[in-house]
Amino acid sequence: MEYIAVFAIGTSSMKGVLMNQQAEMLHTDSALLDTHFGSSGQVEQHPYDWWKGLKEITSKWWKSGVDPKQIVMITCMGQMENVIPISKDPECLSLSFYCLTFLVYCATKIHTLFPMELL
Repeated sequence: MEYIAVFAIGTSSMKGVLMNQQAEMLHTDSALLDTHFGSSGQVEQHPYDWWKGLKEITSKWWKSGVDPKQIVMITCMGQMENVIPISKDPECLSLSFYCLTFLVYCATKIHTLFPMELL
């Protein structure tokens, strides 16, 4: 049997769903994530925590008898889109969510630097 693995990164947890090609959900699992809220409205998570969450969820699937070679598609989603740098040293990575508060901050900063009359 072939499977599709779907992962959703949320504010408080990562959710994982394993489904077959008929979209029947065979496993649904989650792993808690640490989210840090800054005084200026920033919201941050560490990508290494996402990796740990993914390993926690998939290890449950492997223990239930799912063979990793049977997964033919993997998709990840969240409330943001990011480029995640990969390194052998997980402690050197950190990441800010591109959430609404960050977008408002960016839009305000851009408008200050480049007023509409200059565009």
